[in-house]
Amino acid sequence: MKVYISADFEGGTGIVSPNHCIPGTDTYREARKLWMGDINAMIEGAIAGGCTDLLINEVHYTMINIDPQLLN
Repeated sequence: MKVYISADFEGGTGIVSPNHCIPGTDTYREARKLWMGDINAMIEGAIAGGCTDLLINEVHYTMINIDPQLLN
């Protein structure tokens, strides 16, 4: 089964203010860690559900917000 995940900051766990979405700030770094937890949960769920091919598209702002070191 193929799974496509399109991830954006807004709506992520704990991301409740525009300040969370401004790169370079402490609130952004905190929000990014929470968001990566959401993405990793989606990955784990997809694999548990039988996913054999996974594509993740990050669609927030500059589209370089996923931290590969925090990705499962």
